[in-house]
Amino acid sequence: MLHINEYGVNNQLKIVEIFIKTFEKNFNANKLGIKIKFNILCGYDRCMARVWDLNKGHRPDINKRCCRTSCALNLCKLHLKKNPHGRVDEYPSQKNLISFYKDKVKDIYSEINLKHKPYYIFKSKSYIKKKDLNLNLKKNNEYNSKMSLEIIDYKKTLDNIDKDELSSDDIAKIITDKYGIKNITIGEKKEIIKNIKKYNKLTDSNKKKNIVKNFKQKKSKKIKIKYSKKNLLNEIKKLDTSVLESIQLNDLEGGACEVYIYDFNNSSYILNSHKKIVGTMKEWIDEEGEVPEAYKTNDNQVLVPKTGIPMSEIIISESGAMYCNIKEDTYREYDYNDNLESFTKTNRLIRF
Repeated sequence: MLHINEYGVNNQLKIVEIFIKTFEKNFNANKLGIKIKFNILCGYDRCMARVWDLNKGHRPDINKRCCRTSCALNLCKLHLKKNPHGRVDEYPSQKNLISFYKDKVKDIYSEINLKHKPYYIFKSKSYIKKKDLNLNLKKNNEYNSKMSLEIIDYKKTLDNIDKDELSSDDIAKIITDKYGIKNITIGEKKEIIKNIKKYNKLTDSNKKKNIVKNFKQKKSKKIKIKYSKKNLLNEIKKLDTSVLESIQLNDLEGGACEVYIYDFNNSSYILNSHKKIVGTMKEWIDEEGEVPEAYKTNDNQVLVPKTGIPMSEIIISESGAMYCNIKEDTYREYDYNDNLESFTKTNRLIRF
């Protein structure tokens, strides 16, 4: 299992993707007929402290647990110093907890759960990879046809066909003959026709783009951005920030603020405690040449030296700085020191 202490939540899935791609490349090069199944778990060692859950406008949960990363004794830095409500794997105090919760939860004693694992898995997937040596046998014709569908180059084939006087069925017949695909099912034929129509729409839309006026393009783009932002804000309203990864940002003037990372539509947003967007998080792209080439990819993406994982940076906007106790700036966990010729911790971005 991958642990947050080692790589961070946002980088774990990237590690999984790299692993799968590398595995498939090596596996496809193997000429043996084999079947492999493996599980991938992503998670982190979670703090075992019990947290207060009354007076929050919903049915209280006496088993509510801190979402921060544990650092020692299964507790986070905060609860190592002070833990007023005990641990979730220990029976709660009758005086300090149960007496308060039982007023709002009838059968409070049946709600108590002491079975908690010291880690939290936020992503779990199973993969099965199979390779069959007998692909050329007649009994595998169906499997062969599926494989053949994947090698169809619709762009190259359809660009060389006069489609104006041909039906979709006729074009599908030309394609299957060209690639030597036989005994296809009704479903596979429908898939080919669907891809033909999809490509035709794409080429038609490309032709129309040359005659569409600029103001219509701008208007369409604005509507799309407005719509996606509306969806984002609606999703943020439903969020429980206790399940998000939290970090502390420190500016150069002594200001500090705890913020949360929320991933939406392939982007990472930074929220304050009131779920207000105050900035964004993205991969650190060194366009100004501050970091030597040895620590970057060909695309100038800065990497963590020991692990080779992409390094992230948080950008707090001018408007976002008004809603948190820090200055508008770019915050990174590490910066490159020219004198030491190595990365050093900035203490401006601290992961809990």
